[in-house]
Amino acid sequence: DCEPVAGAEDCDNGVDDDGDGDVDCDDSDCDGASGCASYCDSDTAIAISCGDVLAGDNTWTDSSPTPGQTDAVGAYPCNVGNYEAPEVAYRWVASVTGTVEVGFLNASPTELNHDIVVLDGTNGDCVNTQCLEGGLIFNSGDLEVVAGYVYYFVVDATATDANPNEGPFEIFLDCDP
Repeated sequence: DCEPVAGAEDCDNGVDDDGDGDVDCDDSDCDGASGCASYCDSDTAIAISCGDVLAGDNTWTDSSPTPGQTDAVGAYPCNVGNYEAPEVAYRWVASVTGTVEVGFLNASPTELNHDIVVLDGTNGDCVNTQCLEGGLIFNSGDLEVVAGYVYYFVVDATATDANPNEGPFEIFLDCDP
């Protein structure tokens, strides 16, 4: 246990450490903290099915974000990284039980470094704290699924001012890898 830095918010102690009127996860200083929930948009998440290859783009435009796109999630407790780029959520109701493969078609991680983070959406929410798998990075990965469960595949990326990691991609779902 370490003492919080003076003036900074400790995100899980029930106290307004920095005196701004916001406590723990309600404080903007805690955005992206591993125990604090950040929601992608469950209502606009793009439906994906077995065999699909879908084109997407996480480039943010304030006037008309693409379907499934938010700029709200900055971290995932199952994966290390500062995920400040906009994210795009895909919703899948599993039609099979077993191993599926989800990934990027023709990925170029040295040019555009997107990751796929898998969230449990069975409760109807697309929320970072329900992170199941954060290792589906660069190209693709296998995932054990249960028929009838809801999964969100969130395409997200780390970002800096010099490299916003925004751009087009193609995501696929193979239910018989």
